[in-house]
Amino acid sequence: MKIIANRSTHNGSNDRFGYNLKNDAKGRDLDIAVAFFTENNTIQSMLDNGSHAIRLIVRLNIGTSPLALSKIIDDSRIRIRYFSSTEFHPKLYIIKHSCAYVGSSNLTGNALAQNNEINIRLDYEQDTEAYEELATIFEQFWAEATPLDSRTLNDFRLKCSDIAQYTSLPGWYDKVGNTKFSNTVNLNKKNKRIEFINSFKQNYHDYIAAFRKLESFYMKIPDRKFHDIPLRIETDRFLWWLREEKCQGDSWMNPDTYPDDKVVSIVLECKAEFLAPGKHDKYLESIAHNYAIVEKAFATKDTIMAMNEDEMFNALNSVHSFHDLLHFHLGGIEGVRRDFYAANSLDAVKKTLCHLLFDKGDYEERIYDCIYIDSYKLGCFGESCVKEIYGYNNPDDIPICNGRTLKSMEWLGLGRF
Repeated sequence: MKIIANRSTHNGSNDRFGYNLKNDAKGRDLDIAVAFFTENNTIQSMLDNGSHAIRLIVRLNIGTSPLALSKIIDDSRIRIRYFSSTEFHPKLYIIKHSCAYVGSSNLTGNALAQNNEINIRLDYEQDTEAYEELATIFEQFWAEATPLDSRTLNDFRLKCSDIAQYTSLPGWYDKVGNTKFSNTVNLNKKNKRIEFINSFKQNYHDYIAAFRKLESFYMKIPDRKFHDIPLRIETDRFLWWLREEKCQGDSWMNPDTYPDDKVVSIVLECKAEFLAPGKHDKYLESIAHNYAIVEKAFATKDTIMAMNEDEMFNALNSVHSFHDLLHFHLGGIEGVRRDFYAANSLDAVKKTLCHLLFDKGDYEERIYDCIYIDSYKLGCFGESCVKEIYGYNNPDDIPICNGRTLKSMEWLGLGRF
C-alpha cells in the first residue's frame, strides 16, 4: 500500500497523483469511476501509451465537462456510462492486474496535480483482498450505470450552457431521470448477470487458450519436476517460480506479445533452470502434498459436507491464495481462522464449495456466482481463492488463474488478460 497526496517531496520521488496514475497505466486496461471528469487529455495519454480498453463511469452533473466527454466518446477503445445523481461520488481507478487507487481525486486537472488530495494505491498481488473488493464494487457500478450516447451527451451539453450560475442543472433530472447507484448488489438482475458473465467468459477463455499454449511449449522438453500432479498444476508452479525469480517488482509489465518461437525459447531456457535444484525447492516440493490434501478433501459433495471446522480450514489453508491471507490478518494462522469463521458459517462455506465444484451449469457461471453473488460469496475469500480452488479440483482440466500467473504470462510475452 502506498499513499499519494500531491505533496512536495525532497527525496526525488514524484507524489503527484496524475504522474503515478499514468505511470502505472502504461500498456494497461483501466476501469475508472469518478464523480467529476474533465481530463480527456489524460485518457488520451493512456491510450497513446498502450492502454487498449478503458471503462469510464462519470456523473453527468456539475463538475463534469461535456466537451471533454465529446472528445473521447467516439473512440472504440473507450466505453462510457453515467449516473446523474449527486449521490454518486466515488474516486476509483482500477488498473487491470496491476493496482487500484481509491481516495479523494476526481479525474480533473487540479485533482491530478494541485489540490490537497489523499489517495491510496493498492497492489494487485500484495493487497489482493482489497483490490478484488474494489473491482467488485466497480462491476456493481458498471452493471447499473447507463451507457452514454451522443444524444444524451448533447442534451447534457445544452443544460451546461449556464453551468456557472447553478449548483445543479435545472431540468436535467426531467430529461434523464435521477439515475443513481442503488447501494445494493443488483447483479442478480438477469440482464446484468448475463452481460457480465459473457464478458467474464471471454476473458477467462482467452486466458485458458494462452495457458494451453504455454503447456504445449513447456512440454517440448518432456521432463517434469513433479510426476504425481496434473500438468496444469506444475505449469502453475512454474509461473509462480518465474514471478519469484525472473519478473520481480514491475518487470513483469510487458507491452509486447511475442511470436511463438520466441516464447518457446524463453520458456525452455527458464524450464531448464526450474528443473534444476534451487532455493525454492522446499516450497515447491510442498505443492504435491498440498494438492493431494485439496483433491481428497474436495473430492465429492459428500466429503465436503462431512468436514468439521478444523478439517475445512486445514484443507483451505493448503490453497496458496488462501494461505496468503496471512498478510492481511493479525494473529497468524489463528487470526485468519478467527476472521474467516467470523465472516462465514461452516454451512455457508460448504454451500459455496459444493456449488463451485459440483453443481450443474457452466463452470464460468459458478465461478462468477462465488465471486459476486451474495448467496455464495464468502468473506475473507476473494476471487483468487475461488479460481485457485477450482483450478486445483475440476474435471475439465481448467488451470488456476491468479495474480502471479497473469503477471508471469505477460512477462513471457503471451499477452495481457
